[in-house]
Amino acid sequence: IFLSPKFALQTLLCIAVFSLIKNSTKKTLLIFLMFFCRSKKMEQSFNEKMKESLLELKKQILDQLVATNADFKQIVEGMESKDVIDVAADDIDRKLLETMGTQDLNRVKLIDNALARIEQGKYGLCIKCGHKIPEARLEAIPYALMCIECKSAEEKRNR
Repeated sequence: IFLSPKFALQTLLCIAVFSLIKNSTKKTLLIFLMFFCRSKKMEQSFNEKMKESLLELKKQILDQLVATNADFKQIVEGMESKDVIDVAADDIDRKLLETMGTQDLNRVKLIDNALARIEQGKYGLCIKCGHKIPEARLEAIPYALMCIECKSAEEKRNR
């Protein structure tokens, strides 16, 4: 049976809380709950920071394309009062996305995936093993899908 990391964490948390309630004082339980709530707030704060970083990175990519590609610029200018980020998000703009280089297109897709994972509460979890991706890695590569170990293993397989 495969349990999602989030479900497994919730199950362990319930067991830990039950154990604390059964075997500990109210003070110990209160300390545990305060720590848990604080770490959740820190995680939400980090995710918000990363969301802003991802949106800024996406905007930079699109701004660079507008500056260097006349066709792209013409399509963007022809759109109704949408900003550059909205333009790339619309399905009707596939023609616009086709003008991007493959590398830029892949980065925008990875950024969109990361933004979706933030909304789903899955951001920062490795898609291979389910472990938490270190914050330092996410700060360096905000759209990282895998932890360092899984990414290294994948790169070794692809050699």
